[in-house]
Amino acid sequence: MRMPRVLVKTSNIDLSTGQITMRRSHPWINNFNEWLIGACRSNMDIKFILSGNDAKALVYYITDYVTKSTLAFHDMFALAQQGVKSIEQQRVTNSIDNAIEKSRKLVLRCYNMIASQQEVSGVQVASYLMNYDDHYTTHTFRNLFLISIENYLQAELSKARLQEKDIDEERLEDMTTPIDEEQEEDTKQTEEQFLLEPT
Repeated sequence: MRMPRVLVKTSNIDLSTGQITMRRSHPWINNFNEWLIGACRSNMDIKFILSGNDAKALVYYITDYVTKSTLAFHDMFALAQQGVKSIEQQRVTNSIDNAIEKSRKLVLRCYNMIASQQEVSGVQVASYLMNYDDHYTTHTFRNLFLISIENYLQAELSKARLQEKDIDEERLEDMTTPIDEEQEEDTKQTEEQFLLEPT
């Protein structure tokens, strides 16, 4: 928290770095805006973010805050180990359970140990107790049943392929249809005419 903070008599700007230093008359009070603190009724620490270093620090802070895990890995591991120990103690007294039931109990015990130690914010507790929604949207949404749509499209594609195959087979049959003797004689005469005509 870097408290107590250095007192600053007047607000100033360091021209070489661009750092803005606000006036501070008390070492234990954060920078605040009286209008914002009255409206929000919450803790604040106002700071100008004009330099690149401050912006990078802010991005790091926000990212770390948003993505932080509620329990550290070593804490979760210790809780899981406690669950395993309690299951092993039960195994001595009750050896009738099969392997699947033992595994189920182990996973459930570990989950309960971890879930019981999870930190929850006051806002989250209040929203659960008051049965508030966990998200708000400005739009309403409709469900899309993509599997049935995909099945329909696949069936239509199969029909189209079969029809195309039938058309191709009909064309092939037309090309291989046997010619009767009269048609064959007419075809020969036409070919002879083309051969005999002077160019």
